[in-house]
Amino acid sequence: MTKKHSNKFVWTVVALVIAAAAGLGYYTNSLQLREENSQSANAAEAADDHEHAATPELPYDASVLDVRSDDIIIGSADAKNTLVEYSSLSCPHCAHFHKEMLPEIKKQLIDTGKARHVVRYFPLNLPALRGAMLVECGSKAKRLELLEELYATQDTWAFTPQFLEALKTIGGKHGIDAAAFDSCMADNALEAKILNNRKEGMEKLHIKGTPSFFINGKPLELKGGLTTESFIKAVESPVEPKAEAPAETPAETK
Repeated sequence: MTKKHSNKFVWTVVALVIAAAAGLGYYTNSLQLREENSQSANAAEAADDHEHAATPELPYDASVLDVRSDDIIIGSADAKNTLVEYSSLSCPHCAHFHKEMLPEIKKQLIDTGKARHVVRYFPLNLPALRGAMLVECGSKAKRLELLEELYATQDTWAFTPQFLEALKTIGGKHGIDAAAFDSCMADNALEAKILNNRKEGMEKLHIKGTPSFFINGKPLELKGGLTTESFIKAVESPVEPKAEAPAETPAETK
């Protein structure tokens, strides 16, 4: 091998190593979710109560909870409180919240301007990831409508090996034809965005399960489990989460 060809080979190898390193985080995150798919789906399907995830531990990065332009938002930007929900479309507890609790919460808190509700994806398995991607591939103005249908029909698609075909059928009802659906499911950038949202929730907010709720940048403290009454009470009279005492500052001098 000539010196010229040798140098070219070396730089080619270096470029490949850099590219591999850049994609490692996404690959690892995606692979982890795929490996968790079967176990998480089975555990979710077997759950028969409606408890919410444990309150995330401190410290956490509250800046992650700032409302974003691509968030799914229910309610007015002028609302007194901002709620952020991290949920998985394959989680029965999350489906229970959206089907049985959210309508009354909307009536008492959101429609009255007491709160706005932000929904973010935290997929627990592959069906939940694909469901989230489907929601994002539809009309932005109708994302909430599609999200709620996926929760309402969770039993028909989230726990079957044929979940992609079921999702394709649901997407078709919302104007996403077969070609658009296939393109959506193959969108690596969208997949990475949703997976990174989950990774961010785990690493910066210490989320360990779904649904997890935050209010005004702090974990929502629910007393008595996840019920409509406890949720509304927690929003109207939020309890400060326990935290370490702030460092003492010198007394102000005149």
